[in-house]
Amino acid sequence: MGDEDQKITKHYLEKETIREQFKMEDEAKSTREREIDKMWKAMMTEDEEDKKRMIAQLMESALIRGSKGKKKKRGGKKGKKKK
Repeated sequence: MGDEDQKITKHYLEKETIREQFKMEDEAKSTREREIDKMWKAMMTEDEEDKKRMIAQLMESALIRGSKGKKKKRGGKKGKKKK
């Protein structure tokens, strides 16, 4: 009887160990997924900020170019050539 009890106890301990191992692996996987999501969101936020900064620079450049005014064209007559 004692031998059977030991075998049953050993069997249940092995099953419990396997369950705990799976649970720990699932928790580790969830933690990794959360970290990846966090990094992804941070990267996307940074990209959006870069885009906004670039748009602002381009708008400023366009305003500067527009404020200089149009230059008059200089040069000779351009038209039909005589034959």
